[in-house]
Amino acid sequence: MSVIKYTDKLFELNTERGKLMYFWCPGCGHCHAYEVPRWNFNGNFQSPTFSPSLRVYTPATENMPEHTYCHLFVEDGVIKYCGDSPHKLAGQNVPMEPIPADYGGFE
Repeated sequence: MSVIKYTDKLFELNTERGKLMYFWCPGCGHCHAYEVPRWNFNGNFQSPTFSPSLRVYTPATENMPEHTYCHLFVEDGVIKYCGDSPHKLAGQNVPMEPIPADYGGFE
């Protein structure tokens, strides 16, 4: 993996699968990542738009049902949380926040 570009709102990593575009999720309190080109990205690191939506979930197993942790859209630098997000920001629109300087969870 190699770091390509970092702004206060996006951290881009090159991987064997493509680019991972990390951003801070205030609803979950950690970063999520869009995989480009699997998702579309407008190329704007200050006011990004990705499509389609991103749903962070654990798939169903033999012993556990599928569980959604977060579901959102990022449009013009605003995180638009879907109603099925099980956290306090469900259904709300929140401007993207800078990734905390001490965040080290890029994996």
